[in-house]
Amino acid sequence: MTPEAEKVEINSFDRMMRSTATWIEKLNLVPGWEEWQKSRVECVALYDLADLWEQGLDFPLPAELEVQHSAIMSYLSMSVSLAAVSDCEYYFRRYPFKGLPVGRREHLRYTCENYFSRIYEFGERMKRCLNAVNSTLSIGKIDIKGILKSFDAEFKDELRARNRIHHHDSFDDVLFDKMFLTGVMADVGNRDIWQREMRRTYRRFGSEWAQRVRKRANRVAIYRDAVGEAMLTNCSYLQDS
Repeated sequence: MTPEAEKVEINSFDRMMRSTATWIEKLNLVPGWEEWQKSRVECVALYDLADLWEQGLDFPLPAELEVQHSAIMSYLSMSVSLAAVSDCEYYFRRYPFKGLPVGRREHLRYTCENYFSRIYEFGERMKRCLNAVNSTLSIGKIDIKGILKSFDAEFKDELRARNRIHHHDSFDDVLFDKMFLTGVMADVGNRDIWQREMRRTYRRFGSEWAQRVRKRANRVAIYRDAVGEAMLTNCSYLQDS
């Protein structure tokens, strides 16, 4: 997939959004759909959970539209995960807990672990999306195993780290150790010197990881766009939109 993915047009996401918006207009032709949607919006806006549960969380669409709707919503969910990966860059760039019991080392550790989890989340949502898309196709099924194998190889380090923190222990890094030691030295020695060193280490770590996340998010976007391109190519209900 990777060589082909590199060739995906830069506007594939925009084209998917336009096709999706046009497809959604078909739902307005389904009796009761518009009224149901408006009622849901009102319930959410008013936080009226009783009415929301009473009217039901799902609308019974015709079978053909139901599977198409599932595929399209899965694509949108996958795109939200990509945005979550990109957002991690900014968590690395700023320490927002001054005066609170969350130290800089802990902030960076949690942000790293969040980044690993968002990569894993994207992969899971991509798999769900591809399975949903294939259920709408009678021929020309998308090679799900090949795409997932490529993704796992591309992000093996992040996925391995996520698996380790999920099943074994927190993420660790030598710079975490340096931040811990310089923090201890600030408590027992020359406070100003060691505090400056600890914060310098924090800024270095945050800057390096912010740049890494930006680059890796661009790689994740290649998969999002490749899936969108495959949908535009193979899904007649989007081509007609």
